[in-house]
Amino acid sequence: MQLQAQHSAKLQEAINTLSKRAVAQEQKVLESLTFAARPVRHATIQEAHSKTFQWVFDAKTDEKSSTALARWLETESGIFWISGKPSSGKSTFSETSLLTICLQKRLTPFQ
Repeated sequence: MQLQAQHSAKLQEAINTLSKRAVAQEQKVLESLTFAARPVRHATIQEAHSKTFQWVFDAKTDEKSSTALARWLETESGIFWISGKPSSGKSTFSETSLLTICLQKRLTPFQ
């Protein structure tokens, strides 16, 4: 019984160590993505027109015509990668989409 308790304690210690390493690694990745002017950059994103990117959220009747974002939202897994040329609307798309998705999730219980 004592041997089992020792193994259990060692296993728990190993798990804690791995968890701490994983968290530290995740923090390093997140820190590498930030930059000093990020808050300024975010503040300079202009407000989008009320119908900007509405096509992304329009319901489609068949799978072929649904958007990549709609398919990704249905799976609720992985990363949705947005790329494009400078000033092509990536930040506006991200902010508009994120706000809409968050709002829809919050309102779902009331519908």
